[in-house]
Amino acid sequence: PNATGTPEPMLRDRPTPAAGGAATGARPTGEPDLLRGTFATSYRFRHGAGASDHNLTARLNLDIGREEREPFSFHFAGPGFANLDGRRDDDPFRGLEQSFRDDIHGRIYRAYFAARAPLPYVARLRLGRQDLDAAPVPVTFDGLCADSDEFGAAKVSVSAWGGIPVHHFEPSSRGDSAYGVGAGMRPWQGGRLRFDWQSLRDDFLAIERHDEVLGLRAWQSFDALQLTALHTWLNGRPREVQVGAHGELPFELFVDVDYRELLRTQRSQVNELDPFYVIAAEYRPYRQLQLSLSRDFGKHLTLSSGGQVRRLSEASDEGTFNRDFERCWADASFPGLFGVDRLTGFVNGSLWHTSGEATRAVAGGLQYRTDDGLRLELGSGYDLFRYDVLADRERVHVRTFYLRADYALAGRVRLDATYELERNDDDEFHLLRLGMTWTL
Repeated sequence: PNATGTPEPMLRDRPTPAAGGAATGARPTGEPDLLRGTFATSYRFRHGAGASDHNLTARLNLDIGREEREPFSFHFAGPGFANLDGRRDDDPFRGLEQSFRDDIHGRIYRAYFAARAPLPYVARLRLGRQDLDAAPVPVTFDGLCADSDEFGAAKVSVSAWGGIPVHHFEPSSRGDSAYGVGAGMRPWQGGRLRFDWQSLRDDFLAIERHDEVLGLRAWQSFDALQLTALHTWLNGRPREVQVGAHGELPFELFVDVDYRELLRTQRSQVNELDPFYVIAAEYRPYRQLQLSLSRDFGKHLTLSSGGQVRRLSEASDEGTFNRDFERCWADASFPGLFGVDRLTGFVNGSLWHTSGEATRAVAGGLQYRTDDGLRLELGSGYDLFRYDVLADRERVHVRTFYLRADYALAGRVRLDATYELERNDDDEFHLLRLGMTWTL
């Protein structure tokens, strides 16, 4: 990720509208959907810093039955990885996938059975490896999760879960545990409240870590605008505050506001709270505000602009992975550029300021789509600095040039290719990716 959550080029990875609905690989209307999923595989070549790297990756997502409506269903998601050129001690491209002893390996991200309403007052049961996204701190665990129906005038619902947390890159889960409870309600029109308590235990490198998290969240919807708020406590002390607004204002103006504040220093804690402590060390308190506004002006122009500011609570806490900065930007998108319906242009201008340095940058590109589902995109992006936490460094003044193409083949098969050239203050890197996605 980049240092500040900088938006990618404006049209990057957006789904391509399909001619006649075929290019997306969608299942034709009327076909049974008991078995659904995708299988994706890609070859990746990287070169830079005097070295090269060849990898093959694959990922399977599979659903048997629809969890939202079937009495019983099953879900699986998992990747596979093959290091085609072996391991080297001086490899600049080492990553988490190459931390295993074997050059070929796979992992299971999710594999669980779900049952709907098997018991009174129980809306859903999940058993197996699953993600808990509803809680303030997301957790992947092997265990059981139960959610109740809503009841009462306030539409109260409760949930309980527990099991063994999944840390894919730890050799053992001995001594680890994760469990918690949650309660939500919808006491008034457009409003929601949720309270969560989580207990997380993680034994790592002979150190026993145990943290408890309390979270209180609120949502309020006003027609097309939604307000959100989150406050968490760690071991009884305030940890983080987030407040946001997203949606449409009068005059067809879209707004996205996010304010967050880290209230206490993040040190050695359970993996779910600080997975990069061993590399990045302590993360100091800060305040950050981001605002963006956008509006469509007819069919051929979309404008957006915004700003982002981060301030550390103590200026002396500034470090490689956490610093003061300001950034403002303006984006423009031009569908139907030069009168060509399937040609879209986009441009981004930004101004960065951090550590006494001011940097102006321009990025942009072109995207063209054909009638038979081919999409081509050519462009350039810029980041003042990008984090590489695995190598414990950051790359500065990063300019990226890219060319992407994808094409729908035979309805359910999509081919894609990407080439990227990255230049920074220290080196130059090349990336080539060739992939295929099959929709089951």
